[in-house]
Amino acid sequence: RLRNATVSQCSEAFGLTDSCHPYVYLSDGGHFENLGLYEMVLRRCHCILVVDAGCDPKLAFEDFGKVAANTKVAELSAAVGTDGHALADEMQKVYVDEDIASLGAFTQANDKFFASYGELLELCNTAK
Repeated sequence: RLRNATVSQCSEAFGLTDSCHPYVYLSDGGHFENLGLYEMVLRRCHCILVVDAGCDPKLAFEDFGKVAANTKVAELSAAVGTDGHALADEMQKVYVDEDIASLGAFTQANDKFFASYGELLELCNTAK
């Protein structure tokens, strides 16, 4: 049975592809890294097969290094977002609900948020 390519392209464009469908989206990356790995990590794919067939005469794995650095930024950004939500929740308890017993949890959430944020800033500054 032939399938219309437009249906497949629209499914991919709207993020409707998954492991339950008979078609798989195969990418060579090509935007800022040539492996297609970065997007697969962002989509939290459980099984990723990467083939690095790029020109790499020094065997330095440059393409993989680029995506690894960007993946770390993505992970830290997600951590900062998660820690930010936790901090906001604890701040709500202490300052709005006036639950003084939550002051310790608020302090821990505050420390965790700023530690994550500091790591992200450090990574971004060293990547320049």
